[in-house]
Amino acid sequence: MAAAKRATSPEAQEKAAAEAALRLAGREGWRRVRLEAVAEEAGLTLGALRTLARDKTDLLVLFLKHVDAEVLAEDAGFQPEDSVRDRLFDLLMRRLDGLEPFKPGVQSSVEETLRDPLALLVLGPADLRALSWYLEAAGVSADGPLGALRVKGLAAIWLSTLRTWFADESPDLSKTMKTLDQGLARAEAAAGWIEGRGPRDRRAAADAEDGASPEGEAEDGRTAGEDPGER
Repeated sequence: MAAAKRATSPEAQEKAAAEAALRLAGREGWRRVRLEAVAEEAGLTLGALRTLARDKTDLLVLFLKHVDAEVLAEDAGFQPEDSVRDRLFDLLMRRLDGLEPFKPGVQSSVEETLRDPLALLVLGPADLRALSWYLEAAGVSADGPLGALRVKGLAAIWLSTLRTWFADESPDLSKTMKTLDQGLARAEAAAGWIEGRGPRDRRAAADAEDGASPEGEAEDGRTAGEDPGER
């Protein structure tokens, strides 16, 4: 708590309050966490806490915001040849690394939120927005209808991975990594949404693998219907 009392900037106070809420959730369960106890744990007055968050769900949103900011601020060291799937795997495993010190509290808060429709209305969209940043960091757009589809698909993968992570006690998180990798592999294969390929792009890729020419193009590289004399 002494460290929390030194948090004077709004950003530092947000982080202190959010982490205090997750620590309390880990010890007592999310349902039993009270805002007054969060303020005391964070070294803040209740009035100061009120300026940071409207309720406990806001504290969860703030917690994820700070975890994500730290993950996305790191230099991932991606290379141009790295696939979107590999980049997302690395980014989301680093997100889990950020959650690890608060794992009991994260598990309690997620399980309680999934049973609370009102809290889910707040946290669900907030996490979708957060995951859109991971897509962008992996080099794929989260904009537009296709971007929304990618975000929702990634959210399903993330929730499945979280559930495995909650029960995974292995030191190397092998079960968690397997769940995440399999989910991303299915997404990569499902109409190529993770790479943003459309039907024409996928058909051209399949033709190339079969040794055929893309639609509308002859074997010598001319467009179908082109007169040789026109080249």
